[in-house]
Amino acid sequence: MARLSGPYTTLSTGRLVLPDGDIIDINQPPQGQPGLRCQWVPTESGTGIEWSRRTKFPFAAEWMAYLIRQFLKPDAELAPELQSPLQGRYYAPEFPDFTFDHTLSGHIEALGETGAPWRIVVEDNRVSVTEQGLTRPVG
Repeated sequence: MARLSGPYTTLSTGRLVLPDGDIIDINQPPQGQPGLRCQWVPTESGTGIEWSRRTKFPFAAEWMAYLIRQFLKPDAELAPELQSPLQGRYYAPEFPDFTFDHTLSGHIEALGETGAPWRIVVEDNRVSVTEQGLTRPVG
């Protein structure tokens, strides 16, 4: 949700819904994030990303593009920010261990609300969606 402490405050920080004056809008994602909930999680081995399978996952392709752009790819957007942190912004204690050197490739087969198949394709950190024979780039 949109917070004064920035886009990286999460449930694990213990500050998700506390009425501490940090919340700007509980129903609005932080600027740049595609939605309120990301359901991409690391695989058990830590070598991949998979859907958490908890609930429907709106903006799945957009979240994949965001994660790559913000945290994973070489020269990810978070890297220079960690060198010069923004005052008042929360940064997870794990961030200094990020390597910002990943190249993602793979695909995810999915079924839409109506049962129509679609696919998220990631090639060399570029994300696209193929649906009804049409491919569109994401992010």
